[in-house]
Amino acid sequence: MLNVLPTMSAPVSEFCQWLLQDNSPNARLSSIVIHAEADLVVPTLVEEISRYLNEYDDEAGGCWLGVSSGLLEAIATDPHLTQWMDLGGCCGCSRGCCSQVDQSDEQKRASILKALCSRGHLVFRAPTVTSYLPPQARAFHVGIGHRNELASRCHITLDPEMIETGRLPQIVADVYLEWSLSQDCARCAPMR
Repeated sequence: MLNVLPTMSAPVSEFCQWLLQDNSPNARLSSIVIHAEADLVVPTLVEEISRYLNEYDDEAGGCWLGVSSGLLEAIATDPHLTQWMDLGGCCGCSRGCCSQVDQSDEQKRASILKALCSRGHLVFRAPTVTSYLPPQARAFHVGIGHRNELASRCHITLDPEMIETGRLPQIVADVYLEWSLSQDCARCAPMR
């Protein structure tokens, strides 16, 4: 009789590999947050941006992760993954005996996104168009759509009707890389 071991889905496997990566304290540990209405975004946009950055962001060493809603759900519902990320609750267990029990699904997902963002090299879609996750200075915010509030909250706002949707991942990633380099240069500039 042949023993068949359960296998992880590809996004969960990629997540586990990403979580095990050593993020150097000197590395750019930014995240990219996409703010857009559902019908304006290609479903695979976050994964395509992370794939592009894994190929072209030399300093990241292939450590970018695109967090789809499906992957976020898989992490939120798997006690082993939340425990692995130290999200099991106040005592660190995965039994749900502590703070995680009292959290709504939305709060739990926000806690997971905050923990993921603290590691950096993350691309994800904000839970709502106007939500401003993560509370981290090194987040690059991208607005996709026509809402006025996007322009005031985002580093770049793109109109999907004026850009071929197949080019969005490259545009977002390239603008992020330029922004990130300018942030590094600003930090390294001599004080006057």
